[in-house]
Amino acid sequence: MLVPPSAVDDLGQDARAQHTMLKYELDLGWRNGGVGGGGASNPIEILREELRSLRRAEAEEKYLRFEHNQKWRKSVVTGALSARPGGYYISTKEPESSDQPRIIKVHQDQGAAPLTNGKKKGHGRAREVLASALPRTIISSVQAAESPTALCARKEMQSWILLQLEPAELRQHDDFSSPSQMTSTGLHLPATLHRLASQDDADKIYCRVANRLSELIGDVKQIGVQRDEKHETLTLCISGADGTEHAARALSDGTLRFLALTVLELDQESCGLICLEEPENGIHPDRIPAILRLLQDMATDADESVGPGNPLRQVIINTHSPMVVAAVPDESLLLANNVECLNNGRRFGKVAFCAVEGSWRTKVPDEPIGIMSKGDMLAYLNPLGIIRASNPRELSTPDPLYLRVSKRRVIDNPNFQPLLPGV
Repeated sequence: MLVPPSAVDDLGQDARAQHTMLKYELDLGWRNGGVGGGGASNPIEILREELRSLRRAEAEEKYLRFEHNQKWRKSVVTGALSARPGGYYISTKEPESSDQPRIIKVHQDQGAAPLTNGKKKGHGRAREVLASALPRTIISSVQAAESPTALCARKEMQSWILLQLEPAELRQHDDFSSPSQMTSTGLHLPATLHRLASQDDADKIYCRVANRLSELIGDVKQIGVQRDEKHETLTLCISGADGTEHAARALSDGTLRFLALTVLELDQESCGLICLEEPENGIHPDRIPAILRLLQDMATDADESVGPGNPLRQVIINTHSPMVVAAVPDESLLLANNVECLNNGRRFGKVAFCAVEGSWRTKVPDEPIGIMSKGDMLAYLNPLGIIRASNPRELSTPDPLYLRVSKRRVIDNPNFQPLLPGV
């Protein structure tokens, strides 16, 4: 992962990362063989926890193989080769015998050790902790004084959000004292937009939001946040082309979600990883390209340096929509398959990802990934062809599912047949 170059810990202390390209690994296991085994109050134990820096060559060869500009890479990957062997900030010492404990070490950053006679002592001695005694991960409790780099990694992971925008919360107004950062459910949308407008040219911000929103619903002339001084509330309002004003509570679910994403795209404080489930929900098919353009603009531009106007931000979505799959860049696409595995005689399911043949994802050394078959993609690239091929009137042995359909399907309508793509 790429982490921010600086962060602030829970005590208000500033920290600066020595390296910003890091790899964090965590292995968990059942304590004493399973849930409740041995009377353990916490059946899960940490088997291995490691945080290390990646050398530039390793980062470029394995993890930054996507197309990007050199100035973008230099702005996000900082730090030379680690002075510490292996570049570890957190490491695990495996026991040499069964009667010895497993130890997790926290290594100080270079130059972060206490002063001695006015001079720093270098790295300082690593703090050692018994893995069996840990109620949670080491990285969840590090502070700036001990390991600034590990703190930056923790703050990065804490910034990751899964957007689950709730229309009921998007429709709410805010008080003057409400937080000015929108939550993962869309709460405090008016306060967030009001903050953005107060930090910049308000007319420019509102105009940008209105222009984005007009791509979706077309009938948008103006957008703004009304301040009610008497009740001390902030209310989001939209004016249509005819001048009719609508409060947020009167907008459709799809319009509210698009509006929330538009505000999020403008908010430079919203960095890190943003995950979103099926963004096409509630959107007319004609408007799907507009929401894909918005999501693309929300992600960091790998052709420009990270900074004001280009935050370090990644967007991951999942979708079942053929239109979304067909329109995204092929190097961004991953197909999730549920596969069955066998371990010690027990069967279990797991997710295996496949990429488009020829994309950079299939060429990463030591990181094998499957390749999508043409059959897997057929349902997404030619769904009408599959529906047409399964016409019950043409099947020698009709599918019972289609026997329930006694009326003509839309796809069989002769008025639409000349307009449909061929099989």
